[in-house]
Amino acid sequence: MATITNIPNIFPPFPPKMAETDLIRFCTWSPSRNANYALLLFSYLQYPNLLTFNIILQALSSSSFRHKTLVLYHYMIRNVILPNNYTYPFLLKAHASFYGIKEGK
Repeated sequence: MATITNIPNIFPPFPPKMAETDLIRFCTWSPSRNANYALLLFSYLQYPNLLTFNIILQALSSSSFRHKTLVLYHYMIRNVILPNNYTYPFLLKAHASFYGIKEGK
């Protein structure tokens, strides 16, 4: 029988970073695609990792918050988290959709 005292024995503990990243990933990849809530969760992370940054960048580049993608990228660089090959397509997508309209006029 499950009680509050033996829950740790039933469910093994998740590494904190993995649980945070999975929760943010769920917010961004679920049918509701709530990038705003994912960004709120992200703001509470003390030490976000590259995977978490990439998940948020992907969500922002596909949302109405495209302008925040480049702001978040600059924040990532200032915190010495180096981008990888997965980071750049999200930046290009956001840049093209946000700035391309102004440059095309």
